[in-house]
Amino acid sequence: MDNTKVAKYAVYSSIPVAILFLYWKQEFFIRLRQRWLVNYGHKNRNEHNSDDHGEHEHGHDHGHGHGDLDVKLKLFHGLNQLTQSTTRDLKGHELGIRILEIGVGSGANFQFFPDHCQLVTVDPNPYFEQLVTDNLAKFPGVKLERRLICGADDMSEIESASVDVVVATLVFCQVKDVPVVFNEIKRVLVPGGKFYYLDHVASEAGTFRRFCEEVATKSGISRLLFNGVLTRDIGKDIPEAGFSDINQNYDKFRNTRVVYGIATK
Repeated sequence: MDNTKVAKYAVYSSIPVAILFLYWKQEFFIRLRQRWLVNYGHKNRNEHNSDDHGEHEHGHDHGHGHGDLDVKLKLFHGLNQLTQSTTRDLKGHELGIRILEIGVGSGANFQFFPDHCQLVTVDPNPYFEQLVTDNLAKFPGVKLERRLICGADDMSEIESASVDVVVATLVFCQVKDVPVVFNEIKRVLVPGGKFYYLDHVASEAGTFRRFCEEVATKSGISRLLFNGVLTRDIGKDIPEAGFSDINQNYDKFRNTRVVYGIATK
């Protein structure tokens, strides 16, 4: 057997071993990925600060171009007009609305929030605290009430009908049970409350990219490496979730198909 064949055999045989190792050390790699995201967020913020630009994005914490910002501007257009809370404890006060952000990441969505609002955050990554604190300092009108380190599928620490707005951007590719999260969102929202969402969706059927997404998802590689499912389209799931009104669109965000919209409880 020549050296070329030996090398090929070594490479091919190492692939299943590597996959088994990833499964065995799954929790370790989850923590490693969480720390990497935070380090990337710090690096990205410093680069943007040196160029006098703002930082952006949820738990993925990437920068964005003008096209990406346009999608966010379309999504959050009108949010600043929501100034009066209808929750039991805030109604009639001058504290503004209460916003729950799921997957807050570094807090890059704060720039779109009303000048006066109360904020509750949910994120399973415990290492984003400093980035969130730094971004809150840029937007003093956004007052952090609570920071919960948990997933969106169990937000039992948040009282029912206690939130005016729920925000979730680039989150649903990572959650384990989409219908359960929808139910939790509806539970915490006040009647008439708004759910602002933006998320990746699967590529067009029949494309090579869609084929790769299917392989990565079904093999479990996407969950191991990115903690995500690449074949979802919550734009098709939300109409079945029981919201009273839905206004949504499809667009491009970082050269990837996304759906964004506002659902009313």
